[in-house]
Amino acid sequence: MNFQVPQFISEKAHIIGPLTFAQLGYLMGAGFIAFLFFSFFTPFVAGSFSAVFVGVALALALGKFNGVSIASILVGAVGYLWKPRVYTWQRTFATQTFDASSVDKIEAMRRKMGVEEKLKAIALSVTTGKIFAPKAPEVAADAQRFQMVSYLTGEKKLAKRIDYR
Repeated sequence: MNFQVPQFISEKAHIIGPLTFAQLGYLMGAGFIAFLFFSFFTPFVAGSFSAVFVGVALALALGKFNGVSIASILVGAVGYLWKPRVYTWQRTFATQTFDASSVDKIEAMRRKMGVEEKLKAIALSVTTGKIFAPKAPEVAADAQRFQMVSYLTGEKKLAKRIDYR
């Protein structure tokens, strides 16, 4: 089966010749304003003012800058000027709750665990590299910088101690 794929989706529908509805509206509006000027003012004044309006309408209808229509640029400029541009960052602090019952549950599970299950857990930790023999500090000054840490899972590691003073 062959399906027809639509092309040029981003193009707007052309109403009269190469003009879209918006372009036609700009030009008709400028023509109407020029008609009003010529109806109420002298030909020199009406020609001067209507030349300005027709020029602006032609720029809005047919003008493009970097592939973007002048009307879109003007709408973006007005939006930029209208909206506030000062952004202040306000840090939000997430509230964390610690459920002590989960610690009790883990401790109870560890106590109920049989010897075979403990050995399997240790073997899994050794094969995955979670448990290894950390190097013992050689100097007494280094011994103060390290501390044995035990996690809730029962795993113990030698960690560097950092004292914030």
